[in-house]
Amino acid sequence: MDRGVQVAAAQQIKAAAERGVRICVASVPHRADDVVRSNPELRGRTANIDTAFWGPDQLAEIARVGFKKLNVTISDADAMFFATEACGSPQIMQSLCLQTCFITGAEEEQAKQESLTLNTSLKRRTLLATSTVCDYSSLVGQMHQGPKTRGTERKEFIFKDGSRGDVYRAVLLALADDPPRMDFPWAEISKRIESVCAGGTTPVGSSYAEACKQISAIALNAYPAQRIIEWDENASVETLTIVDPYLLFFLRSSPKLTSLGKSQ
Repeated sequence: MDRGVQVAAAQQIKAAAERGVRICVASVPHRADDVVRSNPELRGRTANIDTAFWGPDQLAEIARVGFKKLNVTISDADAMFFATEACGSPQIMQSLCLQTCFITGAEEEQAKQESLTLNTSLKRRTLLATSTVCDYSSLVGQMHQGPKTRGTERKEFIFKDGSRGDVYRAVLLALADDPPRMDFPWAEISKRIESVCAGGTTPVGSSYAEACKQISAIALNAYPAQRIIEWDENASVETLTIVDPYLLFFLRSSPKLTSLGKSQ
């Protein structure tokens, strides 16, 4: 709902509540407080039911149970590695396990118990193979380019990955940095942008605030029926939220972001 519609709806929810009507409002996790924000008089009259993303322990259990069915074991450390990279999505975790089976040849139940040794190279191959099932290439390309400039070209910065780029690359590199997370309050964005930049020069706060806003608009324009990534400048703390975990996984695991950077 647009903000204006939310306000009208919240007023009617309050009026209905005063008449004893109970209403269930479904909202995505990062918008859970929209009802109260639209009408502060509802504060104290609502109860939230948390529907957050899966935690690492829950995701790791997918690997433990699944590989056991194949008479295969992997270490807890490897299970947690994939659980962390799955960005809260059980579907991504399942895809990571499936690609691991393909790469190691453990596609059927083994005659005798086997233990998989997953080195860094194999894990990287698994992440890369899984990124092909959540292809956001065109969207990442658009966000990396940003809106067309008028007049002065954007300032370029040097990054620790050996690339050069403008503020839009700075924001995307910050989102893809460790550790993976879905929400980025202003302080976190600032810290990460400083972390990915090299040479002692970073974008000013106003420029990456505008970049966050434009990145959100680009995603909405590309996928009008979905919410992929959102910039909330009306929250108590300005926050950029990745709504779709597949986008975060693609940013971190595919070669797309690397290929868009200019060499120093």
